[in-house]
Amino acid sequence: MKLIGFIKEHNDVKGAVSFADINKDALENNKPLFEVIDYLNKGTLVFSWMGYSEDLDNGELITPDSYHTDGVFVWPAYFPYYLNKYPEYKVNEEFLVHLANNNFHQDELNPNTVKNIEKWLSEKLE
Repeated sequence: MKLIGFIKEHNDVKGAVSFADINKDALENNKPLFEVIDYLNKGTLVFSWMGYSEDLDNGELITPDSYHTDGVFVWPAYFPYYLNKYPEYKVNEEFLVHLANNNFHQDELNPNTVKNIEKWLSEKLE
């Protein structure tokens, strides 16, 4: 499992980036950004709870406090929101290669796989 799209001010986990740094590098991707956002929005829900993430610019409620996966990468619900808001948000190259290798397609995940990812992620978020 690999974390992608985590922002320190929302989730201070290893590999998270500072909000101030998310829009400093150009997205290096030959696929239109909407395909990346669409892929993220189709991820399998790992878990969620009552609450919302707030836009770090203006404090508005933006997404439910939830996390999604494709079985390899795990991302917060706010990741596609910020990609849409900041099209220059640099996306991890390994993730972009993963998307391209899978033709932007996600297979349905086995419920046991999702439970294992839930356990793994909950340990990371503690």
